[in-house]
Amino acid sequence: MVSFCDLPLSLIRKHLHEYGNFGIGLNKEWGIKNGITPVFYVHERSEMFKAVISQMSAMKDDNELKLLAAYMKPYRGNAWRDGKAQIDIHFYDEREWRYVPRVAANEQFFLTREEHTNKEKTAELHASFKQKYKLIVHPNDIQYLIVPDDGHILELVKHLRKLYNPDDATLVTTAIMTTDCIHEDV
Repeated sequence: MVSFCDLPLSLIRKHLHEYGNFGIGLNKEWGIKNGITPVFYVHERSEMFKAVISQMSAMKDDNELKLLAAYMKPYRGNAWRDGKAQIDIHFYDEREWRYVPRVAANEQFFLTREEHTNKEKTAELHASFKQKYKLIVHPNDIQYLIVPDDGHILELVKHLRKLYNPDDATLVTTAIMTTDCIHEDV
């Protein structure tokens, strides 16, 4: 799964603080074309949450139901970030969209808790999925690129020149902005 957020730059400060000072802004048409969709925010008292949990308990190997569950997120709750517990996070503020590939019936869809903590197992699955289900970003899909400060711009420009032809790389570099600038401006 890959997560995105649908935040205008005017609301991005808190997000940068919680998730880091790097980002890529992609146009919504790109997301929709690639099957990226908003998550369902639920709370434990909602009928949708109760129904999905009930069905998942009864049908442990139903990939369609697991796919639906992959698009659910708590409205509020606790989270682990940077190895620290954070209490009472208002996830709804993230306005999250997700890409969850529809995997083949014989492929593993979810990891158990033990498998998730097994770095070799997760690396193996990531490598496999990276080739089969990768998202392609073309230069015209990029609205902005965010780096922490001016010191990171040259490194990013060098990387863009390796990824794209000279004209496309030049075009994409015009989308670069710094979190320093965002914090000063917004």
